[in-house]
Amino acid sequence: MPTGGVSTPRTSVEILGFSLTDGRNASDAVGMRLLHRRAPRQNSSTAGAPSAPAVNEPATTTEEIDFERFEGIGVPARIAWMASAVLYGTASMTFGALALATTLIPRELAYFAAFGTLMSLLCLVGAKRFTNAWWGGHFRSATGMMIVIGGAIAIGDVHSATSLVMLYPMLVTAYLYDARRSIPYVTFGTLYFATTLMVLVPDPTAHAIATATVIAGISAVVVRSQQELRSVVSINRDLSVTDALTGAANVRRLREQLSNVFAEAGPDSRIALFAMDLDDFKRVNDEFSHTRGDSVLKAVSAEIEGAVEPGDLVARRGGDEFAVLVPDARDRDLDALTQQIRDAIRRARNRICPEVNPNGSVAFAIHTDGESVDQFLERCDDALHESKLDAHPERRFGGDVIHLHDTRRIRGGRVGDAATRADHRVSSSVDAISEELNMARSIQHALGTASSWNVFSILSFACGLAIAGAMATRTGAELTSPLPLAAAIGLYALGGLSMLAARCEAGRNWMHLALVTMLALNSVVVWSAGPLSAALADLFIAPAVCAVYAFSSRLLLPHLVAGLGLFVAALAQSNYEYTVARVSVTAVIMLVLVGMLAKARRVTHEFTENAVRLSTVDPLTGATNLRGMRRGVADAIERCGRGGQILALVSVDLDEFKQVNDVHSHTLGDRMLVDVAAAMRTVAREQDVVSRRGGDEFAVICTIEDEHEIPILCKRLGDAIVTARAKLTSGLTVSASIGSVVWRRGEDADTFLARADEELHGAKADSHARRTGAVERHSA
Repeated sequence: MPTGGVSTPRTSVEILGFSLTDGRNASDAVGMRLLHRRAPRQNSSTAGAPSAPAVNEPATTTEEIDFERFEGIGVPARIAWMASAVLYGTASMTFGALALATTLIPRELAYFAAFGTLMSLLCLVGAKRFTNAWWGGHFRSATGMMIVIGGAIAIGDVHSATSLVMLYPMLVTAYLYDARRSIPYVTFGTLYFATTLMVLVPDPTAHAIATATVIAGISAVVVRSQQELRSVVSINRDLSVTDALTGAANVRRLREQLSNVFAEAGPDSRIALFAMDLDDFKRVNDEFSHTRGDSVLKAVSAEIEGAVEPGDLVARRGGDEFAVLVPDARDRDLDALTQQIRDAIRRARNRICPEVNPNGSVAFAIHTDGESVDQFLERCDDALHESKLDAHPERRFGGDVIHLHDTRRIRGGRVGDAATRADHRVSSSVDAISEELNMARSIQHALGTASSWNVFSILSFACGLAIAGAMATRTGAELTSPLPLAAAIGLYALGGLSMLAARCEAGRNWMHLALVTMLALNSVVVWSAGPLSAALADLFIAPAVCAVYAFSSRLLLPHLVAGLGLFVAALAQSNYEYTVARVSVTAVIMLVLVGMLAKARRVTHEFTENAVRLSTVDPLTGATNLRGMRRGVADAIERCGRGGQILALVSVDLDEFKQVNDVHSHTLGDRMLVDVAAAMRTVAREQDVVSRRGGDEFAVICTIEDEHEIPILCKRLGDAIVTARAKLTSGLTVSASIGSVVWRRGEDADTFLARADEELHGAKADSHARRTGAVERHSA
């Protein structure tokens, strides 16, 4: 807990769901990190005057991702062209130089290199002229395979030494495209291996079976891993543009859609944006509960969705504020639509909470040429603000007027008893929290150690199948002796253990031991194979590929060197005719492909990690959103249930925050929320998770050693919030209601959150009673 003085602003890293850094360096850690970048603080000289009408839009605290333009995961179409050009060009120049300048490999391979160079040039043209062509991926994959086949025909039986060149188009296709698109190419490439090796090598059956099986396993690993990551990205892409509570679009989606509509607008376009908020909504939370308030928001969102046309976009901008984008309003009666939205709001509120004013304020603006997204949103907010001021003229006097609700609350008490409030508690909270926990586990599986262990298990079984296939051939009788047979069985056992390690989330340090064991077992088999050692040498490729999925480049290198070293040794002690050529070509292929896969996987993980971050971060403040808070609470309960730490949830509600929007503007209100979130992060500890539950409601998830720390944290949070609010407004309430609860062992997440809601409700009632008493004493 920070003590004394002014806390230094910092960028905090908060990990929700699960820690994915077991046994890894921090630089290589990937997982569900939510990088909360603190919004730039404005000068107090420009921030303090409430009378200033112009306030800059709060800086966006999260990065946006243009998901639509990504052909694969993390690879735009143009980069896919360029990467293919580099790949084919590098390989072609290397093979061409080896063929022309040395006697290591046949001169005929220079023809293959020439075709590869031509392919590289065509990819450069494609990057410039056909960036988003639908046939681009097929062209790169199919043409690459045709070049390999043409090279095989040109060099004849020497192709047995260069057959792994087919890995280039196979693995690139498997990495860049989904299973539906990549499996046909992978299948064709595997059959190509089996067919050509059956025809071109002295002992065709064993070599064909072993190499084709290993290559099929490697391809299966790439396809499966990419499908898993695509699933995570797709889900989090949807979540990142969806409000966690109502299921409506969020601000990120609204801004994205506005940009798209503006870009496609013609000279006769008419784009309308409606802004709305719920009158007296604060009373629902204050007099009843946040749970009931959540029910009202969900019902309002659903009713508005039913009142507009299918092409319109309904978005929740935060708190009780909604928006409706009408992209084509040329033939629409916008005044009639305004009334329809008002009626929808009234129906929803009367159904869920009829005790409170059910109306909503609605206004709209028409986009003008040259107006940016920020300008349009701000002008729409101004229209709503003017509409509300027209309805409440007393608010035009600014900070000198403090508006207090004429509530039904009895001082010190609340309307309705606990049973009444419980009747309105939504039963879906259990399902929502369970869904968030399952999502966190899926992300952990895709980005964490579990995925690497599953890759290892697939390649272990592939090596075992390759050896079993070689044993079944006429010349594989030597492999049935006790030692190689035990090694083959050991590979199957290793695959089974790695599946168990995936379930137990074993650290990556164990992966080093597993890879060394795989190399040792493969070595036993290869060195026991006699004449078949050259045919089984490709077994040493599998551990190197597995290391790509487990380690950073620095930790990957020893495994790559060890695999290539054993590959060279196996061929050197055999009587294989083209040993030098095969060693040279395989070394080039493995270095290029492993480097490419390592780089591409790092980019992929960064992209996927960012997609996860966006889905759990509030787009306005940079704090975790409701979805992130649910995941954090569910995970913290699991951790505290296993250990001895104390889990506490501190809930925060900004007192009379509605006045900021009503008296000043929504823009200033947004600015205040950004500054409050930043102030809370400066007070919270590094391991605490600051969340925006919605509207002006925040929470801090913290694990502590002593319950006496909680009052200290609450006091520091309250002081920081008062300071942040006072800098932006004067004459308005700047305090916050703060409640805290401690998790009880055996309590599930939904019960814990409901209890936190009740505690905050009581804190708000007490805070309101104190403020009301102070006003009455001042008036007297």
